[in-house]
Formats: sequence, structure tokens, C-alpha cells
Amino acid sequence: MPGEKALSPASDDEPVAETAPTRPPLLIWGLGIVVSLLVVGPGLAPGSLLNLDLILVPDPPLPPGFWGLGPELPRRVPMWVFVTWLAPLLGGDVVGKLMMLVGLTLAFVGMYRLTASMLERSGTTSVTLLAIGAAGIYAFSPFLVTRVAVGHFMVLWTMAVLPWAAPSLLEAHRSGRRTFLWSLTFAVAGVYGAAICGALLIAGQVVARGRRAWVVALTFLAGQLVWLVPMTIVLLTAPSGVRSNASAFPASLHGIGAFGQLVAGLGFWSPLFQVGGSSPYLAVAGIVLAALAVFGVPDLPRGWRGPLTVLAAISFVVSASSALAGTSSVALWVTSTPLGAPFRETQRMLTLFVFWVAPAAALGAVRLARTFRSGMAAVCVTMPVVLAVILLGPGLWGAGGQLRPITFGADWQASRAAVESEPGTLIALPWYEYYSSEMTDHRTVLNVMPYYFGGDVITASDPNITAESHQEGLDPREAPVSALVDRLRAGEHVSSELAALGVRWIALQHAIDWQTYRGLSDDPGLETVVNGDGMTLLKVLDWHGPVWSTDGQPVAESGTVAPLRHLDQAGPATRAAPFQSGWLQGTDAVTEATGGLMSLPGGSTSLWFWPTTTALVTYALIAVSALWVFVLYRRERRTLRRREADEAE
Repeated sequence: MPGEKALSPASDDEPVAETAPTRPPLLIWGLGIVVSLLVVGPGLAPGSLLNLDLILVPDPPLPPGFWGLGPELPRRVPMWVFVTWLAPLLGGDVVGKLMMLVGLTLAFVGMYRLTASMLERSGTTSVTLLAIGAAGIYAFSPFLVTRVAVGHFMVLWTMAVLPWAAPSLLEAHRSGRRTFLWSLTFAVAGVYGAAICGALLIAGQVVARGRRAWVVALTFLAGQLVWLVPMTIVLLTAPSGVRSNASAFPASLHGIGAFGQLVAGLGFWSPLFQVGGSSPYLAVAGIVLAALAVFGVPDLPRGWRGPLTVLAAISFVVSASSALAGTSSVALWVTSTPLGAPFRETQRMLTLFVFWVAPAAALGAVRLARTFRSGMAAVCVTMPVVLAVILLGPGLWGAGGQLRPITFGADWQASRAAVESEPGTLIALPWYEYYSSEMTDHRTVLNVMPYYFGGDVITASDPNITAESHQEGLDPREAPVSALVDRLRAGEHVSSELAALGVRWIALQHAIDWQTYRGLSDDPGLETVVNGDGMTLLKVLDWHGPVWSTDGQPVAESGTVAPLRHLDQAGPATRAAPFQSGWLQGTDAVTEATGGLMSLPGGSTSLWFWPTTTALVTYALIAVSALWVFVLYRRERRTLRRREADEAE
């Protein structure tokens, strides 16, 4: 942008990061790849990966949130859009596994690069060893490895990008172009990436005394529109809200070693999925790590020292807040609000603390070494690497055994083929958001059916972790279907009510209480299409069609994209899809029908969701802007390099 000093050196009176990035040697890239391979380990074998929120299947559907459609919140936009696009070439499961390897490697190399540049300024002769230790602490501690194992790829992406982006974000006032490009990069991880990026920008603005604050704010906001627009569309057009808070996901910290546990990256809300559990030796390693980091704070670059330390302290307190008696009520209140809801699992916010503790510990080891003679000094220099190895240990070979590929059985494959040949709304049973099964070696997993079958799948959205109800989805059909499920368990026949809700299929996985849905066994309105060891698929015989007229006659619909449909008839009708304001039949608004379906007013054969145009225009503008800004930025860098070469001559 005109007038910017994008890459000019810092003035003496300006507290910025006075360090040029170190180019990582190929050996470091190779080391990062090798250790990443050891962490993912058996997870790289052929097959799907299912573990809590980790759902890697061969043919994942395009997230409806890409179009601004519900009924789920578009948490997977835009990251999983890219996975969907690449799936036909490589397979969705393969793409997901490559994301694990690439993300871990980038996190490792990025932290090495950042720490090495700090160490070179300190004058130490053991840069490589210390930087490797810091990189290992950052990329392979139980915190990030656990998040990879449970499918929190937004954390993986954010931590992969953070070391590369931090120098620019802490000096965002120097270049609006870099700020926009990095903000857009963080936006791939949605609201989580936005929170981490925004925190660094705010810290940088405090140091820069608010210089060009409006430019920084607007470029940050522009980068976040890629997820903010579809999220806003879904929230504003959904007929119901999300009911969830931090009470269901408190940080799991225990005993007098709780402080060390959190420093070491422990504390995931479910101890069953925490790599390293609550191991005492990891807690001790965490205490040593914290001591080294505190000792190394004075050697952090001048412009980084204050911002990173303050952010780390805030990050640590927020991460522990849901587990502490004095702050849990505050965390509960904050995460009950619309703005706080995305941060209901507070331990996830440990990222900025990990980002601070890794390089600070390396610098602390250097300071400590200077206080001893050669022998003990050498021991001090190796401490970061030793701590990195200790923290890495529990996560080796499949994130501590959590990454074990599975293959869907023939009954699953037959069920999917049947649904694909005759598309229609499907109810996923058992009626839980999370449950375990023999197929996943009894590991608890998010209901996989919406991702395996694709299309319109109605599923429960309450994680059932606490006695309090937490509806995490926005599907208006969930409540009536839940009532029908209760009747099924009581042995009643509900096929006619299912037909009235537009349901064509019932997929019953043989897991947990699958035999308690007694009303399915002898309902004359249901036909068993597949009955295997792991899956039963039933068809609702009185299904009315995807759309039906006021006299009950089926109306065919067609279309290649979800937000644009063509009807064979133009009269008033009911559509078997979740209601969402913004749908139009021609130019007339669609209203909500009984059971949360869509009531079509008639008058046109076109049915379209007009807010999608806003989302598509936003994507196009961002893509064009990103390309234009990148070209200008590259041209600026070339000009600066030529100028520096001329001055050197």
C-alpha cells in the first residue's frame, strides 16, 4: 500500500522484534518429517480414522456451511472444503493424514526457525541443538499431539502457521499486505485461528501505540470474512440457537501437579483421549519447563518480551479457568454467550502459552549455562532437547495408540449404496452425538453417519456429558425426531410420523443401546434393506418424496448444488429439509412447516437460498484480493532486494 514501510528495519526507539528469520536447513525439514511420521505412525495405514472428533472417511461431503446452509454450524468451513475438493484425487482419509504430517512438520520447522533467530542474537554457539529442543516442545508436546489425535485440525493449522506469521503480526502496522495475507491464512482455521491471530495483532498494536490501528483492524477483518460470512448467515437464518457452555468441557487437571500438567500440555477435558494422561513425570517436566522459560524471558527480543509474556499468562489462565473454583463460574458465563460459545473448551486456548514457553525455555537454558563452568553448562544446553524428548514420548506411534485405521464393513457399504441410489432424509441411530462401538475398538467417536452417507442426515447434537441439555446443532427437526426416538424405545410404531417428517431411511449402527429401539422390529411401515453385523438400514415405505404437494402427491426436484433447486410443479408444497429463513420460491419467502420442515408458498418452480449469493461474492472478492495483494507484496520484496544490492555495491 502507498506510504508503507513494509520491510524497513526497525528504528532504535521502536520496540519491535529486532531479528531476521533464519532459513532452516534441509536437515531440520527432514527431522520434522521423520518425527511427524513417528507420531502418526500406524494411522498412515490404509483405512479411515475415527477418534472423538476425528472423522476421516474416503468421500467426505462438502460442508453445507460453504453455501451458508445449516443445520450444523459451519465449523468445518473453510478448512474441510479443501479436503472435500481434494478427496476425489487422493481420498478424504489420505488428505486428512497428509494434513497431519504437513501441519506437524510446519509447526516444528517454524518454531526452529523462530528460536534459532533469537538464539543467534544471544551469541550462543549451540543454536541448532537448542532450537531443535524448542521446536520439539512446541510441535510434539501432548497438547498438539492430543489435538491431532482427536481431530482438532483448527488447532493443528493455527500452530503450524503461528511461528511463521508471528513476526509480521506483531509488526502489522508496517505492512497491510502481509497482515491481510496472514489473517487470511489463519482464517482457514475459522474462529479459533481468528482468535489467535487477533490476539497477536492486539499485542503488536499495544507495543506500536496504536499506529495505523484502523488499517490493521480492517485488514484482519477482511481476511476473516471467508468464515465469518457463512457463519453469520447460518446463525441469522437458523430458527433456533445453540445451547452449550464450558460446563461440559472443563479442563482435566488434578492434584498438586496440576500446574505442571498444564504447562506440559495436559488437561484435555476427557482424560481418555489425553496423550500422556495425567502422568506425574510429565508434570515434573512441565515445572522444569516453566522455570526455564521464566528464566529466559529477559533474553526474548525486545519487541516480543512484553507482548508474548502477557499473552502467555492470559492463555494459561484462560486454559485453566474452567477447572478452577474461583474462575469456573466466569468461564461458564462467558461461554454461555454467543461470542464466548466457540471457546467453551477452555484448555484449547493454551496455544499462545506453548508458543511462548518453547523459545523462552531455550533462551533460559542459555542464560543458565552462562552461570556454570563447561561441564554443567553443557548439561544446561541439552535441557530443552531432553524435555522435548520426554514430552514426545507418550505421543509416539499413533498418538499413543489412538490413531488406528478402520475399514467400513460390507453392510455399511451396501447401506451407503442404497441411500445413494435412492436419496432421501436419513435418521442416524443410536440417537447420540458421540458413542463407542466395536468398529472403533470402543473408542468414543462423533456420529460418523453424516460424513459417511452425506446428504440430509438427522442426528442428535447433545453430547450427553452432563445432566444439563446441550443442543449443539441448529436443526429444527431434532426435537420432534427425539420425541419419536423415545417412542421407538417404548416399542411404538412411528413410521407414519417419520413419513410426515420426510424421512426415507433409518440407519441403525449396532452400538451401545441399538437393541432398545424396539419399535423398529415389527413396524409394518418399515422395510429392512440391509441387515448386517454392524449396520441395519430400514426404508420408510410411505415416504412422500423430497417434496410433496398439499394433497400429498410427490413433487420431484433436481439441481446440482444444494442452494438451488428446480421443482417439477409450482404449487404450494412441503419440502423434506430443515427450515432456514432465506429460502425463496421464486420471489416469495419460504416459511416453517410442522416438524421444522420447509413450507413452500407456490408460484414458481425455482427454489433458491438467496444468502448463498452473499457467501459466493465474498469468496470471489477474497480470492481476487489475495492474489492481487500477493503479487504486490512479491513485487515490493523484489524492489527492496534490488535496492539493498545497489546500496551494498
